[in-house]
Order: sequence, then C-alpha cells, then structure tokens
Amino acid sequence: MGVPSDPAPGGLDRPLDTTHAGFHDPAMKTAWGWMAGAMALSLIAGGCATAKKEPTTIAWNTAMDAALADAGKSGRPILLDFYTDW
Repeated sequence: MGVPSDPAPGGLDRPLDTTHAGFHDPAMKTAWGWMAGAMALSLIAGGCATAKKEPTTIAWNTAMDAALADAGKSGRPILLDFYTDW
C-alpha cells in the first residue's frame, strides 16, 4: 500500500484504512492488563510497607494561667471550651 501524495482526511499523515495497534488489538489488551496489574500490585505493596504511626494526642492544659503562659511563649492561640448541663 502506497502513501498518498496529499494528507489523509482529517489532517492525518497516514491513510485511515491503515491497520495499527489500537486498544482493541489483543496484544495491546494484554499489555494494558499487565500494566494495570503491575500498578495495582505496586500500590498495594507500597501501602502495606508504610510504617504505622501512633496517633498523636493533644496535651490539654486545664489551668488558665499555665495555658496563657505557654501560649505566650510558643505564639499559639488558646482554645476555650465552655460546657454546661442545663
């Protein structure tokens, strides 16, 4: 099959009836399957290999004067939590 002198319709450089490896080609489906399997396996292995972190807890300070002094030294804001049982 020869290459036409002018471009194929749609601006393609090859004729539209040329066979090429596409998604529906069995070899390409196999390749995509292997790539998807390898990606899934690497994500699962990477997720299992990460170290488990212990949850960090907040050190609550219930004394107002100590909380103000600590916040002044570190430059952090203070959370005031008011609660009642009416």
